[in-house]
Amino acid sequence: MSSKKRLLKNAATLFAGTAVSILLGILTLACNARGLGAELFGVFAIFQAFNALLTRLLTFDTWQPVIQLGAQAIHDQKDEELRDILRLGFFFDGVSAILSGIVALVTIIVLLPIIGVEQQYAGLMMISSISLFFTISGTPNGIFRLFNRFDLPAKLQAS
Repeated sequence: MSSKKRLLKNAATLFAGTAVSILLGILTLACNARGLGAELFGVFAIFQAFNALLTRLLTFDTWQPVIQLGAQAIHDQKDEELRDILRLGFFFDGVSAILSGIVALVTIIVLLPIIGVEQQYAGLMMISSISLFFTISGTPNGIFRLFNRFDLPAKLQAS
């Protein structure tokens, strides 16, 4: 398959996965809005935005060096070097996840009373923020891209 065809196929696959993910997100949003009511849905939206902000701020984007350095290691047939690159990527992803989870929990405990969010929502926000400890996506995305498996992240994103 030519590079141009492969590029178009990969772009189409990622676009389709993103489109399905967006549609499912809209459906989820509608269900949450209807089930929670205006006040609780607003609190839920703040929780989600807070978690997304922390994830983005404290992510190292390890997929970029994994692709660049990993491609060179594959080209040079240095399997041990590739293994070390992937280990380092997962290490930084893990540190990022732990750091964002800790920052979230500390922020909830310290800042919520100061800004006037009711205490009953603190527990819910903590439960929501626990997911941050398991947010490791940079290196896996880099691996998928490195081995030209754009279909797998698209399928995972849509599920």
